Amino acid sequence: LRDVTVLCIDNDPSVLKGMEALLLSWQCQVICAESTTTAKELFARHLEDVEILLVDYQLDAGNDGLTLIEQLRKMQQPQGSSRIPAILITASTEAGLEQKAKALDVGFMKKLVKPASLRAMMSAKLAASLQEHFDNRK
Repeated sequence: LRDVTVLCIDNDPSVLKGMEALLLSWQCQVICAESTTTAKELFARHLEDVEILLVDYQLDAGNDGLTLIEQLRKMQQPQGSSRIPAILITASTEAGLEQKAKALDVGFMKKLVKPASLRAMMSAKLAASLQEHFDNRK
């Protein structure tokens, strides 16, 4: 994961700081956002750099992580090209949430996230994205 640019979005500053510290220890480039508005602004500014999204499900009022992921994907990718990989991280017990994430090709992890599990899912999502990008070029 060295030099992978991650946009990490969580409305809890302490969670965001902890995630940032973990990702920096893996030598990732980390961009942090505490709100959907900030996330969209930072994503637009770093459109070419962000390689994966780590998004909390429960964000600010009226916004959820899956909707934000869809909005960010629309900002980046023209129709028909590969989508930026994303992982939804949540403490929510909402029924059907994991299935909704899978339907959108979004990884799903329950809080408290184990670092080894997060690293493995990030690696898998990035590898799948790279394979999809390669396949689309053929």
